[in-house]
Amino acid sequence: MYRVSKLFIVLVGVICLAYISGCAVVPAGHMGVKTKFGKVQGVAGEGLAWFWPGMQSITVVNCQKQEWHQSCSAASHDLQTVTTDVVLNYYLDASRVDTFYTKYGYVPTTIDDIRTWVYVRKLIIPRIDEVVKSVTAQFKAQELVTQRADVKQKIEEELIARLELFGILVDPGDVNLTEFGFSEAYNVAIEEKQVAEQQREKAQYELEQAEIEAKTKVAEAQGQSEAAHLMAVALSDEVLMKQWIEKWDGQLPDVMSGESSVVYMPGNIQSTQPTQ
Repeated sequence: MYRVSKLFIVLVGVICLAYISGCAVVPAGHMGVKTKFGKVQGVAGEGLAWFWPGMQSITVVNCQKQEWHQSCSAASHDLQTVTTDVVLNYYLDASRVDTFYTKYGYVPTTIDDIRTWVYVRKLIIPRIDEVVKSVTAQFKAQELVTQRADVKQKIEEELIARLELFGILVDPGDVNLTEFGFSEAYNVAIEEKQVAEQQREKAQYELEQAEIEAKTKVAEAQGQSEAAHLMAVALSDEVLMKQWIEKWDGQLPDVMSGESSVVYMPGNIQSTQPTQ
């Protein structure tokens, strides 16, 4: 009886140990992919997940939004070398995580000293390179700067469409272009063009100022000429006579003198006396 009880206790202990060891915790924002001898058997949601040790296992897959930085090099429509940094925020489709696990795997890896997942190397990096090269080739180098919003939108739309096919989701607004860089030769050419443009604008401004000054001097000369002409007209005998008549009060002077006589004109009496 004692041996039976002891055996029973051991058996219960083994069962409890197996039960406990066959328990996994799936954190929030994750999914558990259950496999049996390496074959996917299903998916467990958040919380406790049970499996048979030795036969089954559960791999916890992160379905939360994650960030990936990537530097890309491409050619513009006018064949200028362009580099840009892309920041992508993505997450795995929880409803397809078992299929994703089967097709692409889910193991950690290191890419350029960055700890990430193997599917990033297989799926995300090539798609970003392809899309950036495709969209950049549609714009001239200068347009990549002046039409930055359009470039970003095109890259984002294509990445959303391409990655969704693999079960990788990207929300609108989760693709960012942090920088556009050009070759040293192109930067020098742009700087020289800007300097030439500034010099042209300066020369144009100076020419316009010279024309304004010349027109001002001509106008001043014309004004002086017209003023002199008007003054000459104003001092003519006819004008002076007209002004004198307009100002005369109708009274004759009392005395009028000539070369040989003085005429007294008191009222209506006129007298003439010879000069001595």
